[in-house]
Amino acid sequence: MRICLPAMIPETLKQRGLSMNRKLLNLSGKIDSILTAVFEAISDGAESMGVPFFVVGATARDVILEYGHDIRTIRVTRDVDFGIRVPDWNQYDRLKAELVATGKFRQGREIQRLYHEKGLPVDIIPFGPLANCLNALTWPPDHEIEMNMLGFEEAYNHSLRVRVREDPRLNIRFASPAGLTLMKIISWSDRRADKDAQDIALLIRNYADAGNIERLYDEGDLLETEEFDLEHAGARLLGRDIAKISTPESTKSVLEILARETGEQKRYRLVEGMIKGLILNHD
Repeated sequence: MRICLPAMIPETLKQRGLSMNRKLLNLSGKIDSILTAVFEAISDGAESMGVPFFVVGATARDVILEYGHDIRTIRVTRDVDFGIRVPDWNQYDRLKAELVATGKFRQGREIQRLYHEKGLPVDIIPFGPLANCLNALTWPPDHEIEMNMLGFEEAYNHSLRVRVREDPRLNIRFASPAGLTLMKIISWSDRRADKDAQDIALLIRNYADAGNIERLYDEGDLLETEEFDLEHAGARLLGRDIAKISTPESTKSVLEILARETGEQKRYRLVEGMIKGLILNHD
């Protein structure tokens, strides 16, 4: 459904917007106690070792969109994903061992999987220097399973600081909608997973309402070009924001993916997956 604005944007609508560069998103009191306990435990362990981390994946999507901007999402997983920036596998293993030693986590069968004492599955995903020159991460012990880490650095560097709890104060970094979209496009190209395409559609469709209406007002060319259609202008703004945060390598990869998926062909798998997401969220 298209959402349009008249040529003159009311001041009340302009005030709905929030800048992409907002320093702190205060969600204290909105996030449930179990999820907050997971955030706190990971934060304590990572900070004790000086390990930078942020929340990624479906949890970042839901917290930022639902709790931050009242945008409905479809929850299909209970996993809580964290990206941690470590120099090597030794520090990765040390961090997991420290978390397990607290008694709040146990190791799962998969190397990245922990289980919190409250039952939530937690995936600890390393990024940074341990990826190879092709931005690929190969998982031990056999190093046969490969994961494309392109986009993780940019998403972390431009992540949002969220106040999860006021007292005692707990601030956690979350991937921004632009960072999430960047990672989702690259992830979809690797896995062809419908859930990635569905998230891309959700983020594109709701980018204006995810705190960016004031920015659309300030960047008037977007609204004028799209005849004051908020969804379309928001999609263009999302593209600009992804371009701003991306390295040349990530930009090249995203452009190649989009060119490949919009060129002349029999099937448009990315578009098909996105349409499924739009139908699910519309229902």
